[in-house]
Amino acid sequence: MANTVNLNLPLIDDNMVADVPRDINALAQAVDSAVVAAIADVSVPLVDAVSSTSVTMAPTANALKTVNDSVVAHKADYIKHILDGTSHVYYADDTGTANAKVVVISAAVATLKKGLGISFTNNVLNTGAVTINVNGLGVKAVLKSNGLAMVSGNLKANSVYTLRYNGTSFILQGEGGEYGTAIATDVLAGKTLGTDAGIISGTMVNNGAVTITPKEAVQVIPKGYHDGNGNVASGYTITNSTITVPSNSYLDVFPASGKTRIISASFYNTGRATNLGYSVVTEFTRRAADVNYGIISSHSYERVTFYSGTDGAQTYNYSMISN
Repeated sequence: MANTVNLNLPLIDDNMVADVPRDINALAQAVDSAVVAAIADVSVPLVDAVSSTSVTMAPTANALKTVNDSVVAHKADYIKHILDGTSHVYYADDTGTANAKVVVISAAVATLKKGLGISFTNNVLNTGAVTINVNGLGVKAVLKSNGLAMVSGNLKANSVYTLRYNGTSFILQGEGGEYGTAIATDVLAGKTLGTDAGIISGTMVNNGAVTITPKEAVQVIPKGYHDGNGNVASGYTITNSTITVPSNSYLDVFPASGKTRIISASFYNTGRATNLGYSVVTEFTRRAADVNYGIISSHSYERVTFYSGTDGAQTYNYSMISN
């Protein structure tokens, strides 16, 4: 009788008399025995290390148990992580209004636990103080990191912001430093300033170095920035003097040569308790061709004359400026 090559199963010869039940049963028995024998000869190497990457070795029962225990423990940690709400930050889109934000995060968050972190895409630019309602758990204030309420423009539309709950309010994270009270006019033109409302540009005029030349009239110092290199022009001298004019007389005061002029004069009555009301009388004689006494507003001044009345001598104080 011939047999198959691999499993050595019996083959029916041409001269055999067929008996279907007998032959089928005999074939089944032969297949069963051959398969059992073949399986018994199969040997697969095993590995106990859970870190094995072999594709020809099978894990041992111990390795399978170790991996299963690890998966179970990791699942427990994952569930705990999801529920605690503080070791990670939830995300949601804001569906509220400008100053009343509304977000819905994981359904597992059933209470507002201290340290809860959420990020949200702001729906509408705020116009004032802001509140937020998370998962319908109640309206809470949203404050800046310094504890102050939001002001208009703090939360831009379509920008993402992160908040942490401190047990009472939600605090904006990553805001940066505090702002002072400077406004555009306090900042040099061409420079910028950070404010609660965003970056603004300064408008203060840059005067650079300013030199002031003394004059008879009051001069206005330009408003704005001065770089510290300005000055009051040197070479000018102001001299204060006193002159007494005898009763019913006059005296002339001649400025020295150069650009000299009398810039003020006043009088009082010598030895008297009251001022009788005499006005200071000054006579300016213009001599256009004479430049020895300086040029002031296109005029040359030769002298100033002080007068007194008939009822007594008059004393005058006057100031002279020269360079």
